[in-house]
Amino acid sequence: MNQQALCWINNKIIAAHEAQISVFDHGLLYGDGIFEGLRFYSNKVFKMEAHLQRLQQSAAAISLNIPLSMQQIQLAIQQIIEKYPSDSGYLRLVVTRGVGSLGIDPLKCLKANLFIIDDELV
Repeated sequence: MNQQALCWINNKIIAAHEAQISVFDHGLLYGDGIFEGLRFYSNKVFKMEAHLQRLQQSAAAISLNIPLSMQQIQLAIQQIIEKYPSDSGYLRLVVTRGVGSLGIDPLKCLKANLFIIDDELV
C-alpha cells in the first residue's frame, strides 16, 4: 500500500490506511464476500460493465445482497478515480456479508458492506 491509496467506504473517500471495518464482519470472520479487481487507464475503467455483471453473478451465487445499485457503484468508482492522483491505477471493489454474530448464520448479518480501494498495482 502506498500513501496515495484511497478508499471509498460509507459514501466517503478517505486515505486507505484510515479505513476501518468491524472485526465482526463476516467477510473477515468467514471469508463471506465477493470482490472484483478493476484496472483504469486515462480515468476510464477497462470493461466496467463486464466487471459489474460478474459482481452481480457472484453475489447471486452466494445469496448476497449488494447494498448499492450498479449505478451507485459506478458513481462511487468515478468519484474515487477522480480523487486519485494518477489517471491510471487499480481498484479493488469488495462486498462483504457485513457485521453479524460469531455464528456462521448469514441471516444474522443485517447489511452488507461495500468498499472500493484505489491504488497502484505493483
